[in-house]
Amino acid sequence: MEVEIISQEIIKPSIPTPDHLTIFKRSFLDQISGRFLVRFISFYPRKETNLTINQVTHQLKISLSQTLALYYPLAGVYKDDSSIECNDKGALFVTAHVHCNINELLNLPKFQQFHKLGTSSKFHEDGPFQVFVQFNTFSCGGVAIFTCFSHMVIDMTTISVFLKCWAAISRGSQDDQSPGHPYPRAPAISDLKVKGSSKRVPDPTSVEVVSSFIWKHAMAAAKVVKGFQQPSVIFHAADLRRRMVPPLPEYSAGNIGSPIVAEYDKIDELEVKFGRLVKILRLAKEKNKDEFVPKLLSSGGFDMMIKFLEDWGEKCSNKDLNTYQFSSWCKIGLNEVDFGWGKPIWTSLVGGTEVESMYKNFVVLVDGSDGGIEAWLILEQKEMAVLENDGEFLAYASPNPGIIIS
Repeated sequence: MEVEIISQEIIKPSIPTPDHLTIFKRSFLDQISGRFLVRFISFYPRKETNLTINQVTHQLKISLSQTLALYYPLAGVYKDDSSIECNDKGALFVTAHVHCNINELLNLPKFQQFHKLGTSSKFHEDGPFQVFVQFNTFSCGGVAIFTCFSHMVIDMTTISVFLKCWAAISRGSQDDQSPGHPYPRAPAISDLKVKGSSKRVPDPTSVEVVSSFIWKHAMAAAKVVKGFQQPSVIFHAADLRRRMVPPLPEYSAGNIGSPIVAEYDKIDELEVKFGRLVKILRLAKEKNKDEFVPKLLSSGGFDMMIKFLEDWGEKCSNKDLNTYQFSSWCKIGLNEVDFGWGKPIWTSLVGGTEVESMYKNFVVLVDGSDGGIEAWLILEQKEMAVLENDGEFLAYASPNPGIIIS
């Protein structure tokens, strides 16, 4: 796949940031969230329009400039651990042409090639920009928008709201909060909900059952590779917005989350029970809501969170423990980002060796276009090979399915 870079431009906010807002203080949740990058790409099939590609590109740049004025800290630069200098540095915007048709890339996705659609080598954690965009056009007329965000002052909910706001401005909509239509439950998830339900958890959520299902089979794969069952712990990030008193709106910007930690230590069991994992995860969520969050929001919250991160770091380095990190991007509207030429046919994480080397035992859940949930897994190669040949796992999951463009 040949990608030709056409242009590169710095997009600044349409309105200068006032002097009294030039220093943005990072919350302690921002400070402990890490300085890593979030990369993904949205694919849009060809759509008839009266606009030329140059006009579409210009429209994207203008609307991005207006959006940066609303989210002015994202146009600033890292000053120190506690603050962002809102100096209107701007965002990096690259245009490129991909010398193939979009269906050639999506029929049998080769995820290791996706990083070519975003020149991420020019954009890194310590770089001068917090937002990077690459607008890719394909020979068939389809487009793909690669976006890369620094995690320093925003989480995935904020990123999604930023993108929906940018899209709404681009298409001239007065409603920057286009409500997403709820996905129907896919048959596989409905079946998992039935199997995962119990007297204690009669109504498991889609994320609970999919997370527990992956956890169960990831542990089974690790057992095959190592030859014995190990205790296991999963970390699930939870959005704090609705748990605040009073609740915060979705468009509240920042890293506003707390950790849910679920532990499985029944290593003497011949088989890990799926329903047990669903119950363990639900109890962990309730403990987070009833005990962890109130303490986190108290005066001692910072010290408690630092202690938690130290403990989690020790767990991750413990070779006698299987640890997995989950992040759910479901129901935040990534599939609703419409710049004026329709919603994306697919939104994908961007893989490749650079991303894979940063994470281990990492799972991201996103809404699938068919009503299911897409799960992006980064596991050890031997364990992934076992998982891909697990008949029970494959009965509910389709590894690396192609994307059909109608």
